[in-house]
Amino acid sequence: MITHAQDKAKFLGYEIFIRKSDAVKRNRDGVLKRDFNGAVVLTLNSAVIQKKLTEYNALEVRNIDGKDIWWSKPRRYMTPMKPEDILAQYNAEIRGLYNYYSLAANVSKECASFAFIMKMSMFQDTWLETEHFRKESSPEVSEGQGLCHSVQRCQGKAEVQSLLQ
Repeated sequence: MITHAQDKAKFLGYEIFIRKSDAVKRNRDGVLKRDFNGAVVLTLNSAVIQKKLTEYNALEVRNIDGKDIWWSKPRRYMTPMKPEDILAQYNAEIRGLYNYYSLAANVSKECASFAFIMKMSMFQDTWLETEHFRKESSPEVSEGQGLCHSVQRCQGKAEVQSLLQ
């Protein structure tokens, strides 16, 4: 039974454990209680993020001075795609991982590293290395918004697509 387990259990990519905490807070009657102790906690392990990035072929792990450093790498098979399709693909992958692991207590930290590697991979993929996209499309980078790209939708309406931040 999970409520009395001492070790972390892995299930569907989550690590499940029982929080042991001496932190106290006051309840509505003003009595100090240890409400955080004994709570079941779901967390996301960075090995899951590394595995997913490797599965997407967006990550290269380099060992520098005995430490594993994560480096983004371009996904060359996306080069012939239109920039707005590449952006949509990356956004869908980032959003999908976040939605699946949104119950984890540390989802913000772990998904931020996932999104950063994916963002750098996309930059390498499209606008930094491919001269073709530099000539045909002009991505705009504005402060606070990140990378944006104009897309023509049906009935001639222009829409701005941006990378999830």
